[in-house]
This record gives sequence, C-alpha cells and structure tokens, in this order.
Amino acid sequence: MRKWGLVFLALLMKSSLSSAQSTPKIVVSFSILKDLVENVGGDAVTVTSLVGPNSDAHIFEPTPESAQLISEADLILMNGLGFEGWMPRLLESTKTKAKVVIVSQNIKSRAFVQGAEFSPDPHAWHDVKNVMIYVDNIEKALLELIPQSSELIQKNAARYRKQLKDLEAWIYKELNSIPLQQRTVITAHDAFGYLSEAYQIKFLAPQGLSTESEPSVQEVVGLIKEIKEHGVGVVFIENITNERLIRHIAEEAGATIGGMLYSDALSEKNQPAATYIDMMKINIQLLKSGMLKNK
Repeated sequence: MRKWGLVFLALLMKSSLSSAQSTPKIVVSFSILKDLVENVGGDAVTVTSLVGPNSDAHIFEPTPESAQLISEADLILMNGLGFEGWMPRLLESTKTKAKVVIVSQNIKSRAFVQGAEFSPDPHAWHDVKNVMIYVDNIEKALLELIPQSSELIQKNAARYRKQLKDLEAWIYKELNSIPLQQRTVITAHDAFGYLSEAYQIKFLAPQGLSTESEPSVQEVVGLIKEIKEHGVGVVFIENITNERLIRHIAEEAGATIGGMLYSDALSEKNQPAATYIDMMKINIQLLKSGMLKNK
C-alpha cells in the first residue's frame, strides 16, 4: 500500500511540475503583433494570431475557433485604436477571464479626418518608434504573466529594441537620397499615415483607414487627377486588398505597378515579409524604387 502511495505522490508531483512549466497561451489579434510578441517572449510563450498572414483584420469575421482560442487564452493582446472593431463583441461573447492588453497604449495617435468624422489612425506600427512602445507594453504584460521568465523576457526585449533602432537608422539612410518633391506614393488604402509623418513621404489612396467600403467614382477620378498632377509614375498594391481597383487607377493615370506593399499583415513564412523587420525593409525598398521614378 505504501508503494502505491509513493507512486501516486510521484505522479501528482510530476503533473504539478508539468503544469507549472507549461507555456501560457497568448492570443493576439493580427500577424504583425504575433511577431512582436514572439520576439519578446521567445521560448517562454506560445502565440496564436486570430487574423493570419496576408489577411485583412478590418473585415475579419470571428469563427467558433476564434471564440475557443479567446476563451482558453491566458493573455490577449490587441492593437486598439479601433483596428479590431470585432474584438469587443468576441470578448463579451466568450466571457474570457484572460487579461486584455492594448499594445498601442501611450502612443500619440494620428487623427484621421474623413468628411466630418474624426477617427484615430490604428496603423501605428508603420513608425518604428511606435513599435518600440509596443515592445514596452508587451514586455510589461509578459513579465506580469510569467515572472519566472523575467530574465529571458528582458534580454529578448533589449535585443529586439536594438534591432528596431538599427532598422530605423537604415530607413533614414535609404530615404536620404530622395528629393522631397519626389516623395509621393499611391497605395490601395490609407494605412501609411504614421510612415508618412515619420519619414516624410506623401501617401495618396482611394480608400480610407479601413478597407470595408469602396471609394466613390468621384474619389477615384480625383485621385487619378492628383497622380497626373504630381507626376507619380508608380502605384502600389497591398497584400490585403483587391488589386483590381488600384490596377484600374494605374491604367487610367498612365502609371505602372511598383510592387506589393505589406500594410496590415505580414506575409507567409516563405514570402518576403514574414517578420515585422522584413516587412519594413521590403516596403521601404519598394517605396524608394518607386519614388525615384517620379518626375
């Protein structure tokens, strides 16, 4: 009897140790945020993104699988600033007990004006300085969730901040040779406002902050007129939007397609923008090439 008691105690201790050492389940709203959390958390975390690579978070519709992930999560991280309009309903319907963290907190958001309406621009990650604030918020959330991994988390966060500083220095160096009068770019939707302000590039787009609504005929005609007036020779498609509209605009304006920019989502692992840093580099390289062709 004593032998079986010892066996049971050993199994109980093993089960408790395994449970204590299991990685927490972290759910994020979209693929860019997943990469940031993985860079900070490393092996200490398991991260799942509700909206996957090359997918549009603006028009995402939660599934039963989404609800299950949320209900089982230990921590939920989201961008905020109105980016995930579907998230509040999802959180309410699942009655999740997980802590919800807005990673854009402490960021000074841009105000986007469309008609008589003012909205916060949620695309803050296109300014590398903002992503450093994201990292601060992610680090704090992870340290609270898994304090036993604090040394790893702090080390990873410091290493990643250094990579982000190097990235920003590279961006300024890449764009330095482009005259300001040539820095006009056409994209599918207005996702690059923070990049515009941080790195002095003028972006024009047929759609607003969200991809949920189509632009009017008048807006498209006005944009074509602007392209001709600014001497813009290249326009860009995005990995999350329908190419048809932007290709029509390019044809009407006599411009060419300068490649695919990554705005609201990373690419698949076997594509050029599988990480945030890769995304920023490919975007800047494409933008530079396109702007140099402007008149």
